[in-house]
Amino acid sequence: MSVSRSAPPRRRARLACALGALLLAACGAEPQRTVVRPSIVYVSLDTTRADRLGLYGAERPTSPQLDALAEHALVFDAMRAPSGNTLLSHASLFTGLFPRAHGARPAGKVAALPDAARTLAEDFAEAGYDCAAFTTHAEWLSPAFGMHQGFDHFDASRDAAPQVLQRVRAWLDARESERPFFLFVHLFDVHSDQHGRPYAAPESTAGRFTQPPGEVARDWEVEPVGGSLFLRGVHRGYLELRPGEVDELLAQYDEGLLALDAEIGAFLTEVRNERAPRAWISVSADHGEEFFEHGSPLHYSLYEEILRIPWLLVPPARAAPAWATPRRLAAPVSLLDVRRTLVALAGLPRASADHGRDLLPWLRGERGPPKPTPFPLLTAGLIMENWKLVRPPGGAWELYDLAHDPHELNDLAATERGREPLANLLAELQRLDEEHVVIANALHSQEVRASPELDAEAQQHLEALGYTR
Repeated sequence: MSVSRSAPPRRRARLACALGALLLAACGAEPQRTVVRPSIVYVSLDTTRADRLGLYGAERPTSPQLDALAEHALVFDAMRAPSGNTLLSHASLFTGLFPRAHGARPAGKVAALPDAARTLAEDFAEAGYDCAAFTTHAEWLSPAFGMHQGFDHFDASRDAAPQVLQRVRAWLDARESERPFFLFVHLFDVHSDQHGRPYAAPESTAGRFTQPPGEVARDWEVEPVGGSLFLRGVHRGYLELRPGEVDELLAQYDEGLLALDAEIGAFLTEVRNERAPRAWISVSADHGEEFFEHGSPLHYSLYEEILRIPWLLVPPARAAPAWATPRRLAAPVSLLDVRRTLVALAGLPRASADHGRDLLPWLRGERGPPKPTPFPLLTAGLIMENWKLVRPPGGAWELYDLAHDPHELNDLAATERGREPLANLLAELQRLDEEHVVIANALHSQEVRASPELDAEAQQHLEALGYTR
């Protein structure tokens, strides 16, 4: 006695396609060509500054896995975030709009990303993609703040990379559809943590770069204050660091990067080799971190150590020959360019109007580098070509010539050389701010989502991270 079993879903789909082709051929018709669109895996590494990674010149071996991945990638050497805030930067990533234009706000007059703002996930969903997000900032990167728009599956937690990536693997394994997918993964691991030592690394890498406890730094176990609140106290001037402790903080941060790199490397190797060999992989960050280069910790300012972030765009393992050669790309690009570029890379219709640029013609070698455009930093700064205008929290306007002073050490705001550029940048910043407020008002005028309300646990978590008073 034989028992028949139905074919597995994926096999059934392949059989159906083959049968359809045979029927068309029997009728003398040409089978219609099926466009196979690539899947997209986007990994966002919270609080990751480019220059602490080996592929961007770091002295410590913090990123051997990403360094190896870069050997197959397009590596962007001048990638910038529009903000030092997780919500603002990710909302700009998803919409291609500058922060003042998309209107999402994490503090003060709190506002979610409006429903009317078109997102990258909505672009892919409309094209038939399965869309899933796994985020580890359960307060801001959450449905309450509108960050779920376009995603079929949205997982928001405060878990570390190992737990999150296990759930991502489970989602990939459970898929029965042959459709392409857009997978967004956000990892919070190297953010200044909310308990104990700032930037504390897991056991796998703890002690790799730091001195033995007690030799340099104090005992950082300062609960219930927490590492981030301690650093905020340093930022505000009522706590001080001892000699050698800045180096210790950096060493702890680098240890966290090394641990995160191992987790990402293992996962992305699986993606390229087994789980999705036709997927494009994008690895970037939302902002960097300051280690007293300009007198403060954390990411309250808009100096380059906050804005300069990594971006690796890795072709599929089965990519066309045109993408086989890795390249380093020096022209300035930004998180706002990601949406249009990925949409074009997938062969989808052009994304709706935003402030980003489609970089694909440049990446294909069809055109030269994209022309630089004004890059506003909320109302606190503007970058135009080599000039950068910035106002630190509570400070006066500063002006830097990034071509000759990339580390922003020589403020030209009060000099004769800086007088005309300062006036031009201030006028342009005001013009752009007015333009972006009009866009934000139009988006929010169609709003149907209530203003986000954070529960007591979320408020406590944000306070532990140093974001609220």
